Order: sequence, then structure tokens, then C-alpha cells
Amino acid sequence: MARLCSLFSGSSGNSVLIAGGGAKVLVDAGKNARTIENALKGIGEEIRCLDAILVTHEHSDHTTALDVLVRRYHIPVYANAATMRQIRPALGAVDESLLHELPTGSSAVVKDLRFESFPVPHDSVECVGYRIETEGSTISLFTDAGHVPDELLAKVCGSDLVFLEANHDVGLLKIGPYPWPLKKRILGPFGHLSNEDCGAAVRFLLDNGTQRFVLGHLSHENNFPQLAYQTVYAVLEACGAKAGIDYDLDVAPRGAAGDIHEL
Repeated sequence: MARLCSLFSGSSGNSVLIAGGGAKVLVDAGKNARTIENALKGIGEEIRCLDAILVTHEHSDHTTALDVLVRRYHIPVYANAATMRQIRPALGAVDESLLHELPTGSSAVVKDLRFESFPVPHDSVECVGYRIETEGSTISLFTDAGHVPDELLAKVCGSDLVFLEANHDVGLLKIGPYPWPLKKRILGPFGHLSNEDCGAAVRFLLDNGTQRFVLGHLSHENNFPQLAYQTVYAVLEACGAKAGIDYDLDVAPRGAAGDIHEL
């Protein structure tokens, strides 16, 4: 049985647990180590049982706990070379054998869990998402995407479950409190994905076989869980798809663990 549970998802911190094939991995570790440890305990997991941390990019809301998790718990970290160069100074004196460079587009195996990275357009040195295969199931995850190119969709197409970004409502962002340069960054091709663009991606993936979706990385200032859900729901309803019959749609909480999704 493969499982996914978002521990946190938003601009204040991101971390997703994926388990299967005898392995347990975190995708990102963007809160402090104690907070992640408590979140894992809340869903019946132990931090010492983690087999790896897969890093999407170097921004602090995805990497805050890496130093402690590597030094204290000796958890291996996987990242591409560009990202590893960015995060390496903060890790301090650690066992170098725990740091694994995974070139973007390549794959690795931990126990019976296989993961492959793919490029994601974001304003970091080399942002990636992950396609994870285990227990006969495929889970794909990407957030922090300014847009969704065809090449990205091709990488996640056919997954049993896709965790993707629904960061903001464009209207709320435009009238919100952010300064214009930040708004321009978020709206740009290397910023964050809007609810509307997320809906378009979900529709394409649904048409190509995926039936389970989790929306994540919602902005606290420029989005609401109900709004993100309703925007994607409306896109799917317009093409005749019925919630609970043709697809399942969930929204990951920003500051707490979400539902456990079993495949």
C-alpha cells in the first residue's frame, strides 16, 4: 500500500510524507525539525524511520529543517547539483555519504520505492518535482510552478495521484497587500500557479487517467481552501466530470497534517 500525507503546505513551510515499498520519504522539510517530528507523531509515524528527504529547491519554506534532520537523525538527502550547492553551507559538518546528487531527469531507488525528478519552472536555481513509483502505484508531486508546460504534464501523466500547486486567486492577488514587484513575480512564468491554471492542469490529467488530486501550497493572503477547491471543481464540472465518481479532489492544509491518501 502506498500512502501520501501532507504535513504542511504553504509559503510558511512545506513537507509531504510518501510511504510505500518498505520506505518512508519526505518531499521537502520546510518547518523546523521539532514541528516536523510532532506532525509525524500525529499521524503515527516516527522521524527516525525516515529513509530519505527529496528536495525540490533551495527556498527556506522547503529546506528549513534539513540541517537538523541530517545531523541529528542521519537521514539521506537527495537533490540536484545546483540545489545541493545552495543548501550545502547551511548543513554544516555532516556525513557526506548522506548527501546524494540526483541529476534532474534521473531516478534513484530507496528500498522498493523508485523516484524520478523532472524540471519545474520556478525562480530558484533548478526546481524539480518528483514522480514516485511504489507498490504498483504512481504518485507525482510538483508545486512552486509559474506555469505548467507540456513537458511537465507529460512527466506526471498517468499517475494515480497528483499533488500540485493551487497558490493564488488572480483577482485576490491583484487587489491584495503585496507590493507590485512581488505580485509581478508570483504572476510571472517562474512564480506560482493560480487556481485557474491548476484547474486546467487537473482537467488535462483527468482526461489522461489520473483520478485523485491534492491541491497544495495555497497562499495565506491570496487564496482560501474553499476557493481553490471550487475553482478546480468548476473547471471539471464544465467538462462533465463528477466529484466522487470520476475523480477525488482534496486540499492540503497550510499549517497542519492533511488526510492520509492510500493507494
